[in-house]
Amino acid sequence: MTRFAPLLFRLVLAASAAAQSSPGQRIALPEEHLIGATDRPAVAISPDGTQFVYVANNRLYLRSVGNGQPSEIPGSMIRQGVSNPIFAADGRSIVFWSGLDRMIERIAVSGGKPTPICAADNPFGMSWAPNGTLLIGQGPKGILRVAANGGTPEKLIGVADGELAYGPQMLPGGDAVLFTAIDAKTAFASGWDKASIVVQPIPGGMRKTVVEAGRDGRITPNGYLLYVLNERLMAVKFDAKQRQTTGRAATIAGDVRMSGPTGAAQYSVSDSGAMVYLPERSGETQMALVSLDGTRKMIGAVTNGGPTPRLSPDGKRVAWAVDGNIWMADVDNLSGMRKIIRGTNWNFPVFSDDGKRLLLGTILPEGLETVYITNSDGTGDIDILARPGRAPESWIRGTQMFSMISHKGRLDYDLWTYNVPDHNMTPLARIPVSAQLSSQFSPDGHWFAYMSNESGEFQIYVEPWPQTGAKFQATKSGGITPMWSADSTEIYYENGTHMYAVTFTNGVNMFGQPRELPITGFVPAGLRRNFDLMPDFKTFLMVFHFPAQVSVVSKWNAAL
Repeated sequence: MTRFAPLLFRLVLAASAAAQSSPGQRIALPEEHLIGATDRPAVAISPDGTQFVYVANNRLYLRSVGNGQPSEIPGSMIRQGVSNPIFAADGRSIVFWSGLDRMIERIAVSGGKPTPICAADNPFGMSWAPNGTLLIGQGPKGILRVAANGGTPEKLIGVADGELAYGPQMLPGGDAVLFTAIDAKTAFASGWDKASIVVQPIPGGMRKTVVEAGRDGRITPNGYLLYVLNERLMAVKFDAKQRQTTGRAATIAGDVRMSGPTGAAQYSVSDSGAMVYLPERSGETQMALVSLDGTRKMIGAVTNGGPTPRLSPDGKRVAWAVDGNIWMADVDNLSGMRKIIRGTNWNFPVFSDDGKRLLLGTILPEGLETVYITNSDGTGDIDILARPGRAPESWIRGTQMFSMISHKGRLDYDLWTYNVPDHNMTPLARIPVSAQLSSQFSPDGHWFAYMSNESGEFQIYVEPWPQTGAKFQATKSGGITPMWSADSTEIYYENGTHMYAVTFTNGVNMFGQPRELPITGFVPAGLRRNFDLMPDFKTFLMVFHFPAQVSVVSKWNAAL
């Protein structure tokens, strides 16, 4: 007993320390600060770990890690696209990418006019290198290096055809670069968790794999390599001289938001050992069941990123897409959500009318859009149906047909039907240089509704099914995302941030006066419907946004 007392004492102390140490604090951001899409890095911590910057509402905000409110960095508001913020070594300025002029720019933390550094595509990660140079990931174009005070970037590392490079970081000796590499086809089919973290000598030499499976690797001053796998932030000892890991990797955070298309993981570490990250399931995106009278029943948080949910015909399951992955959950147990299809460009899930199959769409970087079909539990092959084809929309009850859209350009969409057995694609609504989309077939099978901007603004239209050439305009003051009532006598739709209903009868006066429904606070649609109807056709499944959160960890290695 005595000989084991010191060991037991140390174990008790370790357990006590672990119990007292906190994995981090969650900081709620102002409700109006929408993080939005996170296909590129959106958060960064200062080198001394005292403050962090994040991207929201197309601008940069700065906040102390301690108490306080975030403040907008004056001059950082860009009308389109802000991403990849990183602090300079002295913490006095921030480098970021501006989508307005496709430039890497620098701005003081106090604000001012941004200073251009160089032209570049939206980076696949950036980092500082010795001598004040900047490394810029460019995906299929490899890795660039540019002087911090600006100039023409040079290609530092090239990649093979079809390969993507993310997150370059110079090793301490300055003679090799660590980055994440993956074949684009593998990324599309299986996601960036199948990527490898590699070290490439410069100016040339044999590439070495240091982590077989993982994304967004970063080395730290205290001799660790951090990377993300399956939403878990991992840490493993790393010998920079030998360019190899030692020992087993440990989990230091279990819920890090990731990007399907680019491999980004939303975390940042400081030289002092502090860390910030965006949680995947912080509760900012939640679903609710909402009755026609406005009664709302929150049913739980889901993955962040503004999913457009689609229900199975029996109303028991819900599917959605975030960052190129397809998620599924039981409506009565959203906490059991699971990623059933991994990849980088899977989108727009729609159930077949028997619930056994799932239609999918894709938006590929090279513009080749395709509609697929697979089993609704995510097993089996994913088969091509229509190419080109942007997204499936509505399965026609009792048939093997569904409606879908194709895409020709900005706000130029056409509607089609697709017959699964004979692979026949037939025009449904096509008006050149305008958008027809969000099609829904009535439960009685005699009509279909859709939205179109052919008049200059989006309105709801109804046509007979099968088509006769007749066409009727259901709204006059605007309307999008139509859905039918159970008896096919009403159409529910959005206009602005409000929900409306309009009666429909097959007669001389086909449409009644629209009436506003007492439903508020939901996340409004863009071009794709952001709600669905339960089988009773009287209850909406809707998405609501709550304040975004950032996790702050004062000493990430305490978790080891």
